[in-house]
Amino acid sequence: MKRKTVSEIMLTLLLMSMLTLAFNIQPVKAEPGTIYIRADGSVDPPTAPIQRVGNVYTFTGNITDSIEVQRDNIVIDGAGYTVQGTMAQYSIGITLTGRVNVTIQNTNIKRFSSGIGLGGGSNNNIYGNNIENNIKDGIALWGASGNKIYENNIKNSGDGGIGLGGGSNNNIYGNNIENNIDYGITLGETSGNKIYENNIKNSGDGIRLRSSSNNLIYHNNFVTNQRQVYDFGSVPASINAWDDGYPSGGNYWSDYAGVDGKSGPNQDQLGSDGIGDIPYVIDANNRDRYPLMKTWTPTQPTPDFSITASPTSLTIQQGSSGTSVITITSIGGFDQPVQLTVSGEPSGVTASLNPEQITPPPDGTITSTLTVSVGASATPGSYTLTVTGTSGTLTHSVDITMEITGAPPTLIAGKDVPAEAPDFFAGVLTKLNIPTSQFALQALTIWTSYENTNAYWNPLATTWGMGEKSWDFNEARVQNYIDKETGIQATANTLALPYYESIREMLAMQSFNEQNLRDAVAYWTFGTDFASIPDPDLNKPYVVNLVNEWRDIYSAGSRVPPTEAFPVWTVGVAVAIIAIATGATLFLRRRK
Repeated sequence: MKRKTVSEIMLTLLLMSMLTLAFNIQPVKAEPGTIYIRADGSVDPPTAPIQRVGNVYTFTGNITDSIEVQRDNIVIDGAGYTVQGTMAQYSIGITLTGRVNVTIQNTNIKRFSSGIGLGGGSNNNIYGNNIENNIKDGIALWGASGNKIYENNIKNSGDGGIGLGGGSNNNIYGNNIENNIDYGITLGETSGNKIYENNIKNSGDGIRLRSSSNNLIYHNNFVTNQRQVYDFGSVPASINAWDDGYPSGGNYWSDYAGVDGKSGPNQDQLGSDGIGDIPYVIDANNRDRYPLMKTWTPTQPTPDFSITASPTSLTIQQGSSGTSVITITSIGGFDQPVQLTVSGEPSGVTASLNPEQITPPPDGTITSTLTVSVGASATPGSYTLTVTGTSGTLTHSVDITMEITGAPPTLIAGKDVPAEAPDFFAGVLTKLNIPTSQFALQALTIWTSYENTNAYWNPLATTWGMGEKSWDFNEARVQNYIDKETGIQATANTLALPYYESIREMLAMQSFNEQNLRDAVAYWTFGTDFASIPDPDLNKPYVVNLVNEWRDIYSAGSRVPPTEAFPVWTVGVAVAIIAIATGATLFLRRRK
């Protein structure tokens, strides 16, 4: 367990460049013995008292090592156990460097240089932890944006409770921050943060600022800090908003000396409203316009939950599936099981939720995955699925629109059409008004083997365009066709041209003119008659051999002899045979 990682070194350098510059906060690093939650989800060493179930890591005992998190989208639940260090310089209890969507909750963290270190990450949640007796900061963030730090108890830090260096748009709320030597919260070169509903008391500075503007700070209780707010020599000065407007109000300041005799946005109307009549002046650039006369006590909303889906629309082909993530969000501390069901599936569609029952942490979120499987028989169209969450008497639902589309067309290479779509050429013959005979089908199949093309649904490699239902297969403009019917029509259209009359007559077993067939095949393949075929040594055998094969099967299946298919001498033989037969008949008649 004596390990060092690059992330630890980078963490140290980042902190030196951010918080150290802003507030002379010393860099932090992991303890010599470190437990890792690796990027692949494993716990290293596996003997550490951490149990993994899916993406939730739950402590099963106290830990006396640092923890470094290298995986995103997980929950680390301390389950009330303690992560305790040895007060080693630069040590961090739990480190997250560049992490996204990690939750740390229900953990006691103490006796480190910093309790939790979060560098460069986003959308992380640090919730419901007890962080105390650390040398520097309870929680240190540097270059981190869009994170939530809420409902933690942070106290007795050697420096401060929460330190932000760089980054923006973090939410810090509902924390109890007290008895920290230098400051409760410090902001260094950071903006766009919301700091509200915190108890900040008995510390050196309630909030310490350096070059940090455009932050919103309201509904906090600043109680008996040596300095409620201190700007650490910012150039330019830090300028922030210290109230949420009227009548929401600003912060409670234990040293506010004003009275509450009036009301209204300008505090010039009769009657008190719980807001001081004059602003609380922080410095020349900052003031709380609506200081609260009593400590802020949040009104707890009725425990409830909300349900959302992402995405809220699915497009699924027949024979395929899609998923949507269902999120349950706790409201007002809600922490009860929610049973999920789905309805609205049309025939041929199945929908399932995994898991079907989930329990969110108080004021947190938890997810389930909806999987929708669309069978090949499902009817294309638009549908609405409804996912409903039920907990006791509480029920909420979310709709998901689903568009079912037809399965993509089957694309078959031309050379494979006779085997995989044996009715293809029958369809071509029907469109040409040619009887479907064994000869015609065999002749077209033989032709297919000579073309040997991979163009979809185009066994004879025609170039007939079919608009949006066809596209070029090669530079010769041989076409791909989108489906069988399109290929049949294009093949029939081409064979119907005047150039190919001899081929049609052959397929109909009306005649077999060898010379005309050679010209037709040459024109089909090379765009010229047989005598003018380019590169004849290479290309003429194609035509000759194909027509010869046709002649052989035509002779076997037709009573009409092919023109020029037999030598002249065979005519004489035929005449002789007829004469012999005639003489034999006369002889027999005479015998009778």
